[in-house]
Amino acid sequence: MIMAIVGGALLPYLMGLVADHTSTAMAYLLPMGCFLVVAAYARGALKKPQRG
Repeated sequence: MIMAIVGGALLPYLMGLVADHTSTAMAYLLPMGCFLVVAAYARGALKKPQRG
């Protein structure tokens, strides 16, 4: 929950900086990277054996 709040506050600012210095298309690589991290975490969580 906290990471969503921090990400929602920082990512638009960082995307704006990247878009100003390069292009809007390059700025969209930032959220893509975030989604890749979440997907990797989910994949790792699914591979662990369930207890119980």
